[in-house]
Amino acid sequence: MFPIGNDFYNDDVHGFTTSGTPQDVFPDWSNSFTLGLNAIRWCVDYTLSKGVKIDLITVYSNHDRDKLWYLSKCLELIYEGNENVTLDYQRIHFKFYEYGKCMLSFTHGDKAKTNDFHNIMASLQPEMWGRTKHRSMWLGHFHSSRQYKYLNHEDRRGVELHYMRAMSNPDTWHYSNGYVGIPKSCTAHIIDKEKGIIGNWIETF
Repeated sequence: MFPIGNDFYNDDVHGFTTSGTPQDVFPDWSNSFTLGLNAIRWCVDYTLSKGVKIDLITVYSNHDRDKLWYLSKCLELIYEGNENVTLDYQRIHFKFYEYGKCMLSFTHGDKAKTNDFHNIMASLQPEMWGRTKHRSMWLGHFHSSRQYKYLNHEDRRGVELHYMRAMSNPDTWHYSNGYVGIPKSCTAHIIDKEKGIIGNWIETF
């Protein structure tokens, strides 16, 4: 499972997010979109070259809701007819998947409060909640407003929350607000159908 989005782009051609926060964008909006599409496509093609199926999950965010839809449509056309690639780009805030005894959820995390996520999972998917034992949610929003965090994950009444770090350099806005000093990294989680998360692979840039 490969989540894409979580502030991958910025929407506005004038240097603002979807929510209106000023951001530096380099290169310009058209070239950055193309570079982003090529980067995701490289990841998918590499995965397929290893004989592995891949599920792409679009996680819409407050920086780039519109561009993420365009990105997803491009990917849908590129891999149309490829049975080894699935793409979930529904424009909903919470996405849920059942894998053995595991309940996996993805959201950006800019709307609901952290203390409510376990209740949201149980309320929106009560049957899946009841069938599963290991429940995890992945969020991306705090890669900026929690760049000072010492917290990589936390347990919330039956749900383990994972905050994904950013892989980009801080722009002027983040730098001036002190969101600096945290390593850029990407994490892959190894999930067992019966035991839940059994390992992590962290790549730091």
